[in-house]
Amino acid sequence: MISAMIRYTLPNSNDEVLKRTFYYEGDKIIRGEVAQGDNNAFEGMLKQRSEEFQSQEKNLRAYFDALDGSDECYKEAIPLFPTVFHPDLKFQVTDENNLSFQDLENVVFIFCQSGCVANIESLKRNQDGSMTALINNILPNEPGDLSEQTYFFRDGKIVHGIVSSSSAAGFAGVVDRVKSHDDDILIQFRSFIGCFDGTPGASERARPIVENLFDSKLCIYTGADEEPKDICWFRDVFCPSFDENENVASIEELERTATGLKTVIRNVVKGKDLGTTAQRGIVKNGRVIYWEAAPGEEAKFQMMVDHVLDANVADRVKSHDDDILIQ
Repeated sequence: MISAMIRYTLPNSNDEVLKRTFYYEGDKIIRGEVAQGDNNAFEGMLKQRSEEFQSQEKNLRAYFDALDGSDECYKEAIPLFPTVFHPDLKFQVTDENNLSFQDLENVVFIFCQSGCVANIESLKRNQDGSMTALINNILPNEPGDLSEQTYFFRDGKIVHGIVSSSSAAGFAGVVDRVKSHDDDILIQFRSFIGCFDGTPGASERARPIVENLFDSKLCIYTGADEEPKDICWFRDVFCPSFDENENVASIEELERTATGLKTVIRNVVKGKDLGTTAQRGIVKNGRVIYWEAAPGEEAKFQMMVDHVLDANVADRVKSHDDDILIQ
């Protein structure tokens, strides 16, 4: 018999130090007991852990259920993505090929728009709290590709994914073939919008993408009564203003058109959800040269621009007034 004080650490809760007693037969534990006074704490800890496991599995299954190959699957799958994957995600495809949160989200977006399907063939919980799944990715006109993937969690979300060595080459091929359905304009545009995730420094992260994605002669129409804006206004005024209050932009729809691209973007400004705005652009020589609201969306587009700029003006005025009062 051995008695020990064991510290248990669960996410988002205080540590529990509990007395455990273990009984042996030979060199193997045949029974374990919790000290009588610690029973309630131990049972509460097990219940919390069980609820976390159930929530993780529920979110994971809902996400893969959404990847059904339908025309609208991205409307279901993309909003679920941040409920399943941690922002610090590192998804290890091979030793040399790792996907970040943004990388994997881009792949999933193309996956959805290309009519691909992903199914969970099996799912099990491991003793260390991770999960191992057998995933079948089915691309158009292909029989499917099985890959074994193990997921490690932080704060209830997948923070590290590993594709088994036996599946790595096949899964890497799937990722490459999915990417081949996309083109550079859409990849860059998603990366550009992805910079504005509510964290500081968004406009600086976006600046090199702006230089590559948008033409130097870019013309932006923000509203019927407004003069067209140029690349300098967009890069040096609007983007920093959007970043200043750590506002958030997210893509809900994005696709290529005969003349360029069209998208639906949701904007959250100073914590207020302004809803979505449909927008479109013309691409020439591989760069966006013209941008405007989609027909019928002009007022919403102008309102969004006004909110972004007016919010920053109001903040600067308040800061100036506060300085005067202090003086």
